[in-house]
Amino acid sequence: MNKGYNERIIPFEKLNIAKGKNYKVYLYTNSNCELIFTMLDFVWFEKKKKIKCVAWDLDNTLWNGVFIEDKVTFKDGIIDVIKELDARGIVNSIVSKNNEQDIMKFLKKNKIDEYFVMPQINWEPKSINISNLAKQMNIGMDTIAFIDDNPFEREEVLSKNSDLNVYHDDEYVNLLSYPEFQVIVTEDTKNRRKTYKMLEQQNKEFEKFSGDIDDFLRECKMKATIRTPKKDEYNRCYELIQRTNQLNSSGRRLTLEQLNDIFEDKNYDTYLIQVEDKFGNYGIVGFSIVDISSEPVITDFVISCRVANNKVEHTYILYLANKYKAKGYKKLKINYTKTSKNGPVFKVVSDLNLVKLSSDNDTAVYYLDLTKDIQKIDIMQVKEK
Repeated sequence: MNKGYNERIIPFEKLNIAKGKNYKVYLYTNSNCELIFTMLDFVWFEKKKKIKCVAWDLDNTLWNGVFIEDKVTFKDGIIDVIKELDARGIVNSIVSKNNEQDIMKFLKKNKIDEYFVMPQINWEPKSINISNLAKQMNIGMDTIAFIDDNPFEREEVLSKNSDLNVYHDDEYVNLLSYPEFQVIVTEDTKNRRKTYKMLEQQNKEFEKFSGDIDDFLRECKMKATIRTPKKDEYNRCYELIQRTNQLNSSGRRLTLEQLNDIFEDKNYDTYLIQVEDKFGNYGIVGFSIVDISSEPVITDFVISCRVANNKVEHTYILYLANKYKAKGYKKLKINYTKTSKNGPVFKVVSDLNLVKLSSDNDTAVYYLDLTKDIQKIDIMQVKEK
């Protein structure tokens, strides 16, 4: 302990109370090294997830004034904040009660319209628009930051979306220093806004499409490249492990050091997945670890939300099934650890009719029987490098 006030974090396992929480203890150390507890309070806290999207209100938030009443001016430094968020791979959007056509025309005139993806500009309740944004982007509510000057609007969205991160408009000046906005930056980060623009176009086309989802995906002319990561791509694999919530089979947050050990271990196969379609190249969107020390076991599998629901995860597992079947293996296993967010992974397990082999608390092992015929990969073209 240092002289003066100290902060220490005590894991819940040490306290035998309130499973799943940590506790902060504040105490004072005087010159005689005596510990003085000024309060006997324990305060639980939870670490916020990293932010993936910032949804901005407009009137008196992004700019000073009300658009339909005044000549508005952007707040000091706020455009620089938006550009820095974009450089970090945190995309920007808009949730505002306004006329969309007029707003987008104004943003284009000021050459910043390109920085906003999937804007929700209409007269619906903002809670509905926030939910629509999360659905369109395929991200969790707890990875969205909503910024608004109006306390009523902040309370309205929180009343319907309790996991949402809500901030007062004045906080924009400190936003970049908050821990939840400190993210890993890789080469793929630079293209994140572009790939969300591609996803936005894909969503618009699907709304007009009359066939089923599989037919639509075939028309998108999707291509998946599956290969071993190169050393300069290790950080991207680490980023996917850290950022992915919904499509994360194990829920593990492996450190970069742990991943480096796995990359060098001959008992593991590692794969990254790149995807492109007629809308463009999405870059590296998936990463997986397969333990091959005995029968192949997918220990970790993460897929970016940008290609979720596009059958990339199904295609990858069937690709592995064919690969390991050709090597003479009888089963392909996958470890699935249930978390509060990764239900979409279990849907893949169900869709492919994987059989439960064993379970222990929240972790279950499923397998695909490689002695039987394997489903054909017909949604997208697959190649291995």
